Amino acid sequence: MKRRFRELAREIIPSSGHAGADHVMIGRSSGIEREFNALRSDLSKALEKARP
Repeated sequence: MKRRFRELAREIIPSSGHAGADHVMIGRSSGIEREFNALRSDLSKALEKARP
């Protein structure tokens, strides 16, 4: 899960993250079995919801 998070962070955080904020991702055991594209979509949606 750590490797998947690192890749997602490299890909999504620079363009969709919040400048000056810490981004914390918490992995669940079921995350290892999820499709990578689904994780990517989940992170994008979460960042959008968190946008001020």
